[in-house]
Amino acid sequence: MLVAPTGRAAKRMSEITGLKASTIHSLLEFNFSINGFKRNRENLSTATCSSWTRRA
Repeated sequence: MLVAPTGRAAKRMSEITGLKASTIHSLLEFNFSINGFKRNRENLSTATCSSWTRRA
């Protein structure tokens, strides 16, 4: 799974690589009712992640 900072970046990464991409917020499972992330130091995600940064 590829991880991007925005939905637009995730969509572009997916288009280029053909791999599934999502936002970091989706990966960490943001929960509005607790105003925080479901995945954290105590409850880690099992996903293996990669990220891109754009260089100007």
